Amino acid sequence: MSPTLREKTAIVRRRHVLDAAIRVFAARGYHGATIRDISSEAGVSDGAIYTLFENKAALLLGMLDPLDERGAPEPLRPIDADLDVQGFVRELFRQRWQTLTPETLDVLRVVLSEALVDPSLREILMARVLTPALTLPEAQFSRFVAEGRLRPVDIPTLLRGVTGVFLGLVMLRLLGDPQTCQHWDDVPEQMSALLLGGLVPDGAGGETHDQD
Repeated sequence: MSPTLREKTAIVRRRHVLDAAIRVFAARGYHGATIRDISSEAGVSDGAIYTLFENKAALLLGMLDPLDERGAPEPLRPIDADLDVQGFVRELFRQRWQTLTPETLDVLRVVLSEALVDPSLREILMARVLTPALTLPEAQFSRFVAEGRLRPVDIPTLLRGVTGVFLGLVMLRLLGDPQTCQHWDDVPEQMSALLLGGLVPDGAGGETHDQD
């Protein structure tokens, strides 16, 4: 059933308040920001915010919504299951990278800093964002292995390694690394090429042998 006008209005109002909270948290930090700061940024009353969010912590959790692949307002488009390994990996990386908009990076800047010191938020971040990112592609990779199109690998460890590299690149972007910022849009293709082909050119060899 389609949402009613009232429901659509509430969704837009909630998104507006969350966008304001992201800007305020990014500028002042979570602990330095107040509901009054957020209401002023959003152009609404404090009471209007409390009708949508119980407290400042609920606002922080609401900021995770776009990062949750299972229930995001604009979920990732299903990847064509008939793609070959190369096509699937490239599309997977491209889709994930497209979610890292400037607004999403602002969310991560706030949430990651808080998650490092708040165990409860860390658990929520793992459950809503990282665990789906790690587990949703497992079935397709397992199918590739079963069909002989991918060599047998420890898929959970592989996906954690790839996710770790992506998070590292996100941190470099948040820290303002010039090389990462300049070549941000090239990352999906570079990562795909690295995972699929490795670093050693075909025919160049990569093994070293001990001298007698």
